[in-house]
Amino acid sequence: MNNLLIPKYKLQFFLFEKSGSRAIMDSLNKFFDFTEDNRVLTVEDFHDLEVQWPKGYTRVLIYRNVYKRIVSGWYTKINIALLKRTKETLHYKDRYDDYNLRPKIKDFEEHRVCFQNFCKEYFVYNESNPSPFNSGFPRVDAHLQNLQVQIGKEYQDKIDYKVNLENLIDEIELIMTKVGISKTDSSKFIESLKVEKQIMKEQKSRMIEKDEYDLAKEYRATRMTDDYYSYYNKISDDTLKLVNEYYNGDFDYLGIKRL
Repeated sequence: MNNLLIPKYKLQFFLFEKSGSRAIMDSLNKFFDFTEDNRVLTVEDFHDLEVQWPKGYTRVLIYRNVYKRIVSGWYTKINIALLKRTKETLHYKDRYDDYNLRPKIKDFEEHRVCFQNFCKEYFVYNESNPSPFNSGFPRVDAHLQNLQVQIGKEYQDKIDYKVNLENLIDEIELIMTKVGISKTDSSKFIESLKVEKQIMKEQKSRMIEKDEYDLAKEYRATRMTDDYYSYYNKISDDTLKLVNEYYNGDFDYLGIKRL
C-alpha cells in the first residue's frame, strides 16, 4: 500500500499495488510536492499516527477490481524471478516452472491454466495444506494482500472517497477541486495521468524478447487479453470459494460483485 500525502492541500491517497499506483505517482510528482509512507495501516504496526494518519486530511482510496488485480499480481510474481536471470541461468527452471505456474508459450489457454494453478497453489493449499513453498502467501505479499491487511477496519470508515481505478479520471477532478486545487493544475494532472496510463499499458502489453531467449523454454509472460474475467473460466469451485473468502472484506467494503 502506498500512502501519499500532499500537505499543501491536506490530501491523502492510498494506492494498492497493481492498481495503477506507478502511473498515479509519476503524474502527481510532476505537479505536487508529496511525501510517501508505505507502512501498513493496522493497529499493530501503527507507530506514528500523525505521520500515517494526520488530522484534517481528505482521504482517498484508489482501488482496483479484485479479480483483475489478482491476474496482474500473478504476472508480476512469475516475471520478477526472471529479472535476476543471467545469460548462463536464463533457462534454469524455478518453482513457477516446477508447479506449472508460468506459461511457456504465447497461448491464452496455457496462460489461463497456469493462472488457475497459481490460485490453487496460493489460496487453496495455503488454507488447507500449507507447505514451505507457499507459507504465508499471499498475506505477506503486498501485490495480493487484501484490504483488511493493509488498512485496518478501524480506519476504513474514515476514508472520505473510494474511487475505482477505472473511474479515476472522471472522479478525481471534483475531489481535487474540493480541497482547493485549481482547475488548471487538476487538468494538467489528469492529462498526465492519461499519458502515463497509456505508456504503462503499452509497456506491459509488449512481449519483451532478447536475442539470447529461447522462447520455446522461457519468456516474459504478458497479459493475453483485456478480458480479465476470462482467466477465471472453468476455475474449480473450491479454488474460487477460497479466493472469494480471502477477499471477502474487499468485496463488501468496495461493493465489488463476486463471481
